[in-house]
Amino acid sequence: MSSLLLTKPPDTLPPLLRLASELHLATISFLPDLKDAKDKDDLALLQLRRTNHYFRNLVPPPTHNDLLSLELALFKSSVYACKFCLCLRPMTNFASAMLKGKTGVNGKARDRRFCADCGFDTTVVGQSQRYCPGTRACVNGVDWVWCKHCKLVKKWEEANSVCVGLC
Repeated sequence: MSSLLLTKPPDTLPPLLRLASELHLATISFLPDLKDAKDKDDLALLQLRRTNHYFRNLVPPPTHNDLLSLELALFKSSVYACKFCLCLRPMTNFASAMLKGKTGVNGKARDRRFCADCGFDTTVVGQSQRYCPGTRACVNGVDWVWCKHCKLVKKWEEANSVCVGLC
């Protein structure tokens, strides 16, 4: 696959990608730092990182602290940082309890907040500070349960109808 990329004529690349990577790095150094973001206009680094594989590898990923700072700057957008997938996700992706109290927006433990997808990820059972079998959570008005018996994560009606008494 990489040999195919090397044989591609340079004039077929977009003009921006024809520039030397040193110029890309110099340009990136002028973009606002994520820690200093005050609104959506200061997200140029994240937006550049999302354009293609080249820039995704060139621009360093945001740290969890960067995302926590962005979360405060983008408070009106109702996006929250997940500590495991390191993404800003809408509030509908979090259990109600994760958005209140200590793990809420201004809570002392907001750095421990994780989205429901990461919390109920059955491939990482036993890893620190995630949900475990037997956990129930309300995510965007939908009940989620991780059944102790069959080890499946169930949603909606399925959460209450299957394995009754065992979940």
